[in-house]
Amino acid sequence: MKLATLFVPFIAAQSGEGSGLSPCDALSCDANASCHELHTGEAVCRCEYKYYGDGESCTFIDKSTPGRVLQRTYFKLEEMVNTHVGAVEIPGWRRRIKKEFNWISDLIPNLISRYESKTCPVSEDRIFTFVQEVEETVDQVRFDDPCTGQWRLYKKMINWADTFTRSCDGSTNRSLNRALRNLNKSRKRVQERFSCPV
Repeated sequence: MKLATLFVPFIAAQSGEGSGLSPCDALSCDANASCHELHTGEAVCRCEYKYYGDGESCTFIDKSTPGRVLQRTYFKLEEMVNTHVGAVEIPGWRRRIKKEFNWISDLIPNLISRYESKTCPVSEDRIFTFVQEVEETVDQVRFDDPCTGQWRLYKKMINWADTFTRSCDGSTNRSLNRALRNLNKSRKRVQERFSCPV
């Protein structure tokens, strides 16, 4: 089961919003899934919280599922974006936040997949510790100040992705390279545009 289909992209809008024809009309989502329209104009079915699947078929996740606790982080981030993005006053920055957080919607399920596919995964206690750290960071960031918002959060995600999924069984993190590269570029843009302290 591919876990990358579990999560709803931050920039997605649920089917039914807006007017006119929707790309969601052509999809058949599971009863435990919702259709979401992406900024590209495409649409995808995403399983709801506590369900795995490709969106067309979703299965309930038992609490003992490895990596389950990471879902809290994703939904905490999503809640933060939905709550704060409307208050961003810097021209163009609201769209940038939504666009770049879509990379995290790809990154997190990939990290979980990497964790679950390893023959020597780290303990759930370590995952829980990471979740606590990210949630503390989320609670502290301010989206009216990109230097303490995205820049700080991206740093946390990048550092964790690099260490948490580091090879221990001969496998690589090649599938994560694009997402991590995008996050690094995002941090650099934020730092340069707003002269954030390094």
